[in-house]
Amino acid sequence: MFCRDFFELWPRAVVTDLSRLHSDHCPILLKVGVEDFGPKVFKCFNSWFLREDFERTVRLAYALAPRGGSVDRTIQLKLQNIKKAIKGWWVETKAKEEEEWKRLKENLECIERVAERRDLLDREREDRVMLLKRINELVKIKGRDLRQKAKVKWAVDRDENSSFFHGVVNARNLNNRIVGLKIEGQWVSNPKLIKDEVLLQFQERFTEPLTRRPKLWFISRLCHVLKLEGKEMNLLGALSLKSFTKPIDNGVKPYLYQIESASYPIRAEENPTIQECQIEDNPSADKEPNSTVVP
Repeated sequence: MFCRDFFELWPRAVVTDLSRLHSDHCPILLKVGVEDFGPKVFKCFNSWFLREDFERTVRLAYALAPRGGSVDRTIQLKLQNIKKAIKGWWVETKAKEEEEWKRLKENLECIERVAERRDLLDREREDRVMLLKRINELVKIKGRDLRQKAKVKWAVDRDENSSFFHGVVNARNLNNRIVGLKIEGQWVSNPKLIKDEVLLQFQERFTEPLTRRPKLWFISRLCHVLKLEGKEMNLLGALSLKSFTKPIDNGVKPYLYQIESASYPIRAEENPTIQECQIEDNPSADKEPNSTVVP
């Protein structure tokens, strides 16, 4: 029960299967409507950069944009002014190209009718060649926009099957369109309610669960602890633990600690497990640091 040609003509059609409570078959409801979800997202097409007046429009809008207090506000105002100028420029350009398209087709048809009655003159042949060249340019520009809308890249750039691109665009819009949502057990098709529900779902999933993040207070406290004998210690190079040897099992499991440090002397009274550990002030000396076996 699917007709591809129907959806190409009416891409916004919606098919709904109704309940068969009051019928001996499954009734199908077909609606063709336009859902207003607000203004469309601004898109910039690559073909705009090929037009001569596009760059001039952008430069003029950038120069005439108002300035705000901060840098961020100024950039925002400039982008808004450029967007507004491009929208107005595109409406005028599109209308002019449509009028030019109709005029070129009428002139070409007129020359073709003359060619059926008599041979064309040299000037008429040149006019026909120029008309065909301009028509092909407009067709190529429209095909480039359709390829960008459909997000399809052809292996051969000259293949511009407009019907195929229209089908791809309509199919993509049909798949991405939200016809309705089931909210609290009820089917809702109102665009405003659908937008509010989608926004609520995203807010629940991306809201910060912690109202107050933990502060890294231990860094300042660690710096305070590592201040020994009036010398500020480097957090990265304060202690250089070369190696910790394995416990030596001689009945009482003594431990052998071998520690190298440039500025942190460890005293026996600070750690009861180490009776004596002398660390050289100069780790680059040839003398090895003293190691003590503590029973």
